[in-house]
Amino acid sequence: MTEITGRYLDEWHTKIVPEELAAEPVAPIGGWRFVASNGSDSTGTGSIVAPFATLPAAIASITDASINKRYNVILTDSATLDAALVLPPNIFIIGGGVEQTTLTAPDVQLSAAWEAEEFEANGGFSDIALQTPIHGVTTTIPLHLYLTNVSSWQNVTLTGAENSFVKCSGVHQGVGNWQFQNVALDSRNSYYSTANIQGDNDSLYISSNGDLFSSLILSRTPVTGPGVNIDLGDSRILGGSISGRWNVSAAFGSAGPTLTNGAVLTTRAQVRTVGATTDTCQWRSGIGTPEGFVVGRVGDLWTRTDGGASTTLYVKQTGNNTNTGWTAK
Repeated sequence: MTEITGRYLDEWHTKIVPEELAAEPVAPIGGWRFVASNGSDSTGTGSIVAPFATLPAAIASITDASINKRYNVILTDSATLDAALVLPPNIFIIGGGVEQTTLTAPDVQLSAAWEAEEFEANGGFSDIALQTPIHGVTTTIPLHLYLTNVSSWQNVTLTGAENSFVKCSGVHQGVGNWQFQNVALDSRNSYYSTANIQGDNDSLYISSNGDLFSSLILSRTPVTGPGVNIDLGDSRILGGSISGRWNVSAAFGSAGPTLTNGAVLTTRAQVRTVGATTDTCQWRSGIGTPEGFVVGRVGDLWTRTDGGASTTLYVKQTGNNTNTGWTAK
């Protein structure tokens, strides 16, 4: 069981929705519910000293969550559910970290109450490994889902009304397909194996920085009309496809994604010239290894912003004007 302290509560009071990702403030915390393996659904109250035993019981005890009053449910141990978890709006599920807390379930379904909200519907997960698909549909109310320091190993399928979005920070999508219909993606420092974003409304967008997309699929209709300028900062796209009214710029990518129906992709890296002339080396930085992706000259340097021990600094040791010959130091 994760130790629950006053400091733990104070941190999560502000960190459930990182400030840099919040387009507008999320409602203040209206209450807490705690779930622990040594808790009780019959005698528990959801407090720290009397937690519930199961996540569904904790959620069922919340009857007054609203856009102005959100609840945080602290999952102190990993949990396995036999039935789908139905998540009402304005409730956030928080674990103790992806290495410590795993939620396993046949499905997570955003409840029909998301559609019944008057203005918008919020909810999300933080510091937890999700071994469950997520499904949600809103047709008239914007859907706002927050995922912070989450690993996901199943499909996420969302359909939203105009101005819907998913905000991600520190997310690792291991396998599965994230498919959004009329739901924008606002992401920082995350990895996606497959992200599929498509729709037909003018509020559809993707905001990204420091992300790595193994496969990014963007499809916007209609394919005519002015393009939408999307700057993905230092994010890197290795494959996928972009179709329709997108003018995308990102850091270095591979030969993919494919571009159709007027889509434009511009790739670049941060460049700092070392020396007084263009004949001297360049020092660049970005996501991932430069080997096979970054064209350089002997003596060039590459700093990998997501690197670790012996995989942060690369030196171009062989081949001029090629993308091979990089060696990690």
